[in-house]
Amino acid sequence: MANGHGGRRAGAGRKPKAVEEAYLRAFYQVMPTQRWMKCLEAYAAKAERGDRWAMLFFSDRIVGKPIERVLTAEAKEADLERFFTQLVDADDDSGDSSSDATSE
Repeated sequence: MANGHGGRRAGAGRKPKAVEEAYLRAFYQVMPTQRWMKCLEAYAAKAERGDRWAMLFFSDRIVGKPIERVLTAEAKEADLERFFTQLVDADDDSGDSSSDATSE
């Protein structure tokens, strides 16, 4: 936190509240509420027609993005081991008669 903003690089971290408010004021000048509503209505119409990106846009904002599951290396290894064990068990349970004939 060498620069007082939560990071080593200059300008890293969340911007001060005054900067954030300045960005919002600039946004509202370019995109007043009525104009923003027209854009949302147009995007909603696209979503109703089945546009996948428009549907995703609304889903992400209304329901929220799905939680991304991140596994550690140990968990991935355990999952792989469990997967291969299930494959071997499934192969053993398949009743392959050729393997039974060689054991007799």
